[in-house]
Parts: sequence; structure tokens; C-alpha cells
Amino acid sequence: MIGRNCLFALWAVSSALLGCESGSEESPASNPKTVVAQTTASSLASSAPNAQGGSNRDRALEEVTGSTQADVLIRAYQHKVKQTDGRDDWILLGRSWVQKARNDAEPGYYAYGKAVAELLLERDPDDFLALGLLGQTQLNEHKFAEALASSERALAKSPEDLIALANRSDAELELGRYQAALATTNKLLDLKPAVPAFSRAAHLAWLHGDVEKAKAAWKQAIQIGNNPADPEPRCYSLTQAANLFFHLGDYDGADAGFASALKECTNYPLAMLGKGKVALAKGEPARAVSWLEQGVKLSESIELRWRLGDALVADSKPERAESVFAELVSAGRVEDPRTTAQFLAAHNREPALAVELARNELKTRGGVYAADALAFALYRANEIEEAGKLVDQMLELKTPDSAIEYHAGAILLARGQTERASALLKSALARNPKFDARGAEDAQRLLDQAAGGEP
Repeated sequence: MIGRNCLFALWAVSSALLGCESGSEESPASNPKTVVAQTTASSLASSAPNAQGGSNRDRALEEVTGSTQADVLIRAYQHKVKQTDGRDDWILLGRSWVQKARNDAEPGYYAYGKAVAELLLERDPDDFLALGLLGQTQLNEHKFAEALASSERALAKSPEDLIALANRSDAELELGRYQAALATTNKLLDLKPAVPAFSRAAHLAWLHGDVEKAKAAWKQAIQIGNNPADPEPRCYSLTQAANLFFHLGDYDGADAGFASALKECTNYPLAMLGKGKVALAKGEPARAVSWLEQGVKLSESIELRWRLGDALVADSKPERAESVFAELVSAGRVEDPRTTAQFLAAHNREPALAVELARNELKTRGGVYAADALAFALYRANEIEEAGKLVDQMLELKTPDSAIEYHAGAILLARGQTERASALLKSALARNPKFDARGAEDAQRLLDQAAGGEP
């Protein structure tokens, strides 16, 4: 009989390609294939790349000493541009910096890619390849309107440029322009049905509640993205597909998916985050702490810190959790306001700050999750009527995310709409009964309250 932890591998491509082993997953500490940087979250922050000083040329030519493929490419193209000053070599250098940012899970490296883009745009403001590179860095900075403008300028010069199209799709998505994002993604699929197109198609399908279409697109992305020289896009696809399984309450399937990503990208914080979330859902807090601590050593992700704190609470380490939460809020209000607002609302902390962060984010970012973040923050601040005005926007795409349904159910119950609230809360818990330890417990309490039980 095939174990449940093999189902993801069989779904994705085949057990021969991804591997399918029996038994439980090892923790990162006991897995000799998992090699992580021996740093703490605070030391990582202090050693993060700083590309603020000097000219664009100086920043782009910053020395790298690592041995990853991206490091090798950066050094090679730095040598070339010093010799030839060729535009194409500059572009390849900038893209190598972006690859390093993705592979190392260190957004600071995008600044070096931006330096390349700005240097080239000083020479030619209409250089569509430089505009595409600039757009990638603007997306990282959450400058979505600017990224959209850069992509439009690039596409005016080269209507089928794949990077500019991908940038436009991402910017449209983050601005909440879903139909436009879908049209752009379909054009990407027509031009080149590769990982960038399938991954965007998968996410849009899931947002619109089409789970089977999302699964099919992720499967295509995983199959196509089999490039040993640059495994990160495939690892991203494996991780996001595993997240879909998590949303569906298939924790064993999700766990296998995250494990598959870690086999190919051993230092992959997104997959470590997923392993931690699965462990929490399965009631294994010590295992969750182990994975999440490894992830935090590698990435400054606000969600990684959030889930690590939750795991520490579940593992009876509340003082350590409070320290993690304090660092999260201090850094997150600048680095990732929306996730910080979501954390504060989830933990019912500083509701005024949560509302402020979510409201400010909505000025530059739209869509389901922006509405959800503000609505639940308003609910925690007891601004129920204003929160209620956002419920239809939260639910408009029928996104199969139990957290969204829980938030909407809580708001509607507070407004006296018991029947609709109960349906949403039941749906959230039926699909993913442990979507979030704190949230799932509260959803059940509210459901009992709606049914006439003890509040």
C-alpha cells in the first residue's frame, strides 16, 4: 500500500522522480542533507546586503564571495562588463543578482539588480530589458503601481517580452486587478508555456476557487521546471503546490510536498515555513520549532517569525515566543505591513496599529487579502460596521482559504448575521480544521456561540 506521505509525489510527477519514502520526516537538525547558515535572526539582519552607498556601477560590481551558481554568474558577468561594458552582459549581471536574491531568500540583493537597471536607463531611458529588470526590483519593494508602469513602458517597446509580461501580471494581481492579471498570464501561456506562466496561472486559479485547475497548473510548472542548474523555480512550484494541499487539509500530502522541495533546495525557507505549519497542524510543536528556527536563521520573513512564535507557545516556551513576537512587530511594520497587521489581528494585539498598517497598505495594494487584512483588524478594533462593508470583497472570488472564511464569519456573527456566519465557519473548519491553531480554536468557539452554545 502506498503511504499518504507519498501521494503528493505521485500527484506531482512520479515517485521515481521525486522520491517516495516510508516513515516520518526527519527534523532539519537530524537531516545531514540540510545545511543552514549558523546565524541568528538578529545577526542575519545586521549582515543583510546594503547597497545604498556609491554609484550604480559600484553597487552592481559589489564583490561576492559565495560559491552558489548565482555567485559564479555574478562574478563572471562583473568581469565581462569591466572588460566590454556591454549592455547585454550588464542585463545578465542584473538578472544574476535577482537570482541570488531568490535563491538566498535575501531581498536585499534586489538592490544590486536595481543598480544595474538604473545604470542602463541612465544611458537609454527606453531600454526594455532594463525596464523589465527595474520592474522586478519594484515588485520586491512593493511598489506595484511603479512596477506596472515600468512593465507598460517595456511592453511598448517589446510587446512580447516575457519578463515585462510577468511583471505586469504580478503588479496587476497585487493591485487587485484580477481580470487584467488573468489576461496577461494567458498571453504568457500562449507565448511560452513555462514555469513563470504556469505558476501565475495556478495562483490565479486558486484565488478564483478553481482548485483542480490550480493543481493542474502547478503540476505543469513542477514537470517543466526540472533544471538542475537552477532548481529554485521548481522548488518554489513544489512549495506552492504543497501549500495548496495544506489549504485543503491534506497535511500528509503537504508535508511530502515541502519535503520534496527541501530535497532539491536544502536551504529553502519557504519549504521550512511549510514544514513548520504542517507540524503545528499535526500537534507536533517541537518539530515545528525545529523547522521554523532553521527558516528564521535563513530568512527575515515576517510570517516565519509569526509561526515560530506560535510554535514556541505551543511548545510551552511563552517567554521566547514573546521575544520573537516583539522582533516581528518592530521589523514587520516597515518590512511587511500587511503580514504584520494580519499577525496583530490574529493575536488580538494592538488593534489600532493593525488597522493603521492594513489601511495604509490598502492605499497601494488591492485585492482579496488586502481587504481581509483590514476587515479583520477593524473587527479586532470593534469597528464592526466598517469591517462588514469589506466582507463581500473578501469573499468575491470564493478563494478556498479557511482563514478568510473564519474572518468573514466572525465579522458577520458580530453583525447578527448568524446563518451566513455559521455557514462560513463550518466551511472553514471542514476544509482545513487546523488552518491556524489560534484561529481554528476561535472559529469553533464562534460556531458554538452561533448555535446557541456558551460564548
